Amino acid sequence: MVNLLLEAGLRIGSREDQEEDANNSNVGFYQVDPRWESKGWNELHVAVALDRTADLETLLRKGRRETLDRRDKEGRTPLLLAATKGNIECAKMLLESGAEKNAKSSDGRTALHRAVANGNRRMIEMLIQLDADPTICDDRGRSALDNARDKGHDEMVEIMERGKEVLMAARRGDKRRLQSLLQNGGSMNFQDQYGLTPLHVAAIKGHKDVVLVLVEMGLDLERQDNEGHTALHMAVEGGDVEVVEALIDNGANANAKTKTGVSPLYMAKIMGYDHISQLLLNRGTCSSPSSG
Repeated sequence: MVNLLLEAGLRIGSREDQEEDANNSNVGFYQVDPRWESKGWNELHVAVALDRTADLETLLRKGRRETLDRRDKEGRTPLLLAATKGNIECAKMLLESGAEKNAKSSDGRTALHRAVANGNRRMIEMLIQLDADPTICDDRGRSALDNARDKGHDEMVEIMERGKEVLMAARRGDKRRLQSLLQNGGSMNFQDQYGLTPLHVAAIKGHKDVVLVLVEMGLDLERQDNEGHTALHMAVEGGDVEVVEALIDNGANANAKTKTGVSPLYMAKIMGYDHISQLLLNRGTCSSPSSG
C-alpha cells in the first residue's frame, strides 16, 4: 500500500492529519497529490490507473466501497477508468465489489464503449459475463454493439450478441440451448428494445422449465420492461396458470404494478382468466385489482 501511495504521489500523514483529512477530503485517509486531484481521482482511481490489484483489494477491503462509483473530472468511475486503461483484473474486482456496470462518463460512454474503442476482446467478454449492457447508447446515440459493428470487430459483436441469443432461446423454450449459452458467457439479464428479459419472454410463452432455469440462476423476478411489466404480468397475459404459480412460489410480487398501475390480478380479470384470478386471490393478492 505504501508503495502505491508514494508512486501515486499520495502522502501519509499523522493520525491527526488523517482524521482531519477524513473530515475534509473526499478521498478517505490519504491526501492525493495535486496532479491526481486535478483529474478528480480518488484512491480507487489511482490504484486502477496503476493496475495495482493488491492495493485495490486492500482499499476495497478497508471500506472504500462507498467511493466505488465516484466520478473524476471526465465523469469516469474507477470501473470506466479500468476499462479505458485495459486493466481487466481491476475492472473485475470493482464489479464483484458492487460497482455500477453500466455507469456512463460525461460523454455517455460505458465501460463496454471504452473496451470496444480499445479493441479489448477479453475486457468485453468479462463485462458481458458480468451482465454489462451492450445496447446502452452514448450521447451520440451509439451503443457499444453499434461501434463494434462499425469497426468490423466480428468476434466482439458475437460476444455481445449472446444476450440476444439467450432471449431467442428463452422465447422458443429451448432449454438445452439456453443452458449452453449461459454456460458460455451469455447474459440472462439481456433486455431488448422493449425492456424484455429472457424471463419475460419465457413467461408469456408458457415455458415453465425455462422460467425455472432462469429463476434458479438468480434472474431478478421484479425486473420490469419499458412499460413496467414484470415476468408475473407476462405470465398472466400468456394465460399459463402453472407459470404464474411457479413465479409466485419463487417469490414474485403478486401485487406488482405497471407504470399505469395495472396489477397481475387486474390483467387476469380483464382477460377473463378466472382460474388465474382465483389463484392470485388464494395466494394473498390484494383484492383491489388496480391502483386506479
